[in-house]
Amino acid sequence: MTAIFPSEEWLQGLEAKLNSDEKYSEIAKNWEGDLFFKIEPEGNLKEELTFYLDLWHGKCRKAVYKPDASAYPSQFFIVRIL
Repeated sequence: MTAIFPSEEWLQGLEAKLNSDEKYSEIAKNWEGDLFFKIEPEGNLKEELTFYLDLWHGKCRKAVYKPDASAYPSQFFIVRIL
């Protein structure tokens, strides 16, 4: 069964895919930075959604569903989806 976006299951699947994908590992081997996603409510999404990815040298060290932004005050990139 495929996880539906947005969901914690989807984010866990993304983390697993990033950590098992040899091509991603090679392409991102020099990447050092984390991403904080903030998705504004629209359509079927009724409330703001956030998730955090800690990406480091071709691996996802951490993926968090619905974190508070204050828990990650020094995130490297913030992706805001309106």
